[in-house]
Order: sequence, then structure tokens, then C-alpha cells
Amino acid sequence: RNVIDEQLILFLDALQILAVCAKPLTLAVFSAQTAPPPPPPAKPPASLSRIVPLLLDLLRRQAPHDCLRNVMEQFDELLIWGHYLRRIGQPGAQFQAAEREAARQYALLCAAWREQDAAVCADAMQAVLRLAYLVAREHVCSCASAPERLPLALDEKIPG
Repeated sequence: RNVIDEQLILFLDALQILAVCAKPLTLAVFSAQTAPPPPPPAKPPASLSRIVPLLLDLLRRQAPHDCLRNVMEQFDELLIWGHYLRRIGQPGAQFQAAEREAARQYALLCAAWREQDAAVCADAMQAVLRLAYLVAREHVCSCASAPERLPLALDEKIPG
């Protein structure tokens, strides 16, 4: 159980960093491109747990520096532990509004990416990743043996 708790804490740490840094990272991706980067798939994945790896892969592939690509790869390895959350139960109905909002933000992100609107794209990227962090943190809090060890909550609340 201790190993699982430690890995879930590292998972939340990585997701929190992504949630906080998504906007400047997305803007860096856009500013470093000489040609428009390929857009993410227009059809949103079914859940936040599927959207996050897709966005992380998109950022990793388009990262303007090798060091950022390496960091994204390390985050990807840590985010794998988010799949463990499915084994300990699905988030409750209170998270359905967050899933809907994430799908809406993902659609905004895709449209902005196609139009090369870096500012809107960065805002939507950050909104999706912040929602993912909020939902994941609440889910881990509900089953963690030591919730006081979890990374701090962001200042937002889960919609709904």
C-alpha cells in the first residue's frame, strides 16, 4: 500500500505541475514553431483520463527543446499511475460536470489550434489540465491513507 500511495502522490505532483504550467508551455510550443503544428484529434476522448495523455503527447512532440521533451516523457511515466485510480473505484457523479467541461474546453482547444490562436489554445489547455488535476486529487483524497501528504489543492472547485 505504501508504494501505491507514493506513486499516486508522484502522479498528482506531475499532474499539478502540468496544470500550473500548461499555459506557458503551450505558448512556448506555438512561438517556437516555424510551421503550424499538427492539431489534436478533433473528436474528444471519452474522459479526462484519456484526454490528458493525448495532450501530454501533443506537448511532448511539439516541445521546442529537448529538455522539455524529456520532462514531458518523465511526466508521462508518472501519469501512468492515474490508471490505477480506475482499479480503486470510479469518481462519483459530482465529477460528471467536470468531464463535460473538460470536453467543452478540449473542443475549444482543437478549434483554436486549427486557427493557430495560441492564446485561446493555451487557456483551454490549462483549463483541461486543471480540471484533470482537481478530479484526480479529489479521487485520490477519497482513498488515500494519508491525504495530508497529497499536493495542495488548486484554488478552484470542481464545477457542478
